[in-house]
Amino acid sequence: MPPLKPGHISPTPEEDAEIEADIAAHCDTWEATGELVPATEAAPEIVAWYLAEQARRRAAGKTRVTIRLDADVVSQLRAGGPGWQTRANDMLRHAVLGA
Repeated sequence: MPPLKPGHISPTPEEDAEIEADIAAHCDTWEATGELVPATEAAPEIVAWYLAEQARRRAAGKTRVTIRLDADVVSQLRAGGPGWQTRANDMLRHAVLGA
């Protein structure tokens, strides 16, 4: 087990038991137990999609650029979470190419 971060406080056995009971009581939560299965076996269609998407992106030949944007624009894009640069690219593609 890796060393714990400074200031870490582990739950007491009672708190740990309460946490485990809460997990068991909710049908939308579960704990991964048993043997792990490779993603290619568990969800081959998702893996195939991911690999195809990566190949498409590599084939697209993206170019790294430096551009200065207004802070409020960047803030709004980043507020959407991960993938904000891809969304910005999609917006520019639509505005410039109409695609």
